[in-house]
Amino acid sequence: PALRRSWGTWLREYGSRVCAEGRDDGERRAQQDGANPLYIPRNHLLQRAIEAAEKEDDFGPAREMMEALRRPFTEQPGCEAWAQAAPPELARKVGVAVLS
Repeated sequence: PALRRSWGTWLREYGSRVCAEGRDDGERRAQQDGANPLYIPRNHLLQRAIEAAEKEDDFGPAREMMEALRRPFTEQPGCEAWAQAAPPELARKVGVAVLS
């Protein structure tokens, strides 16, 4: 109940602020996208690249991730995998996803 009230208060305040700014949704989204990177070197992604290099002598995943991270704010075709949150099966795997 307290959390729901807090969220309700926050949402009302945010909605009021958005209306008061009078900006178009596209403009606001562009500003948010410019401040929040799409590609982040998350632990589970780093682990995938490390394991490919160590176990399979495959440095391709590390190179792909580094390429995506060169322009972290810009959507890049073919780099979708490097923008993913940890999959549910890794949610409790200590050292890989717990810190992501």
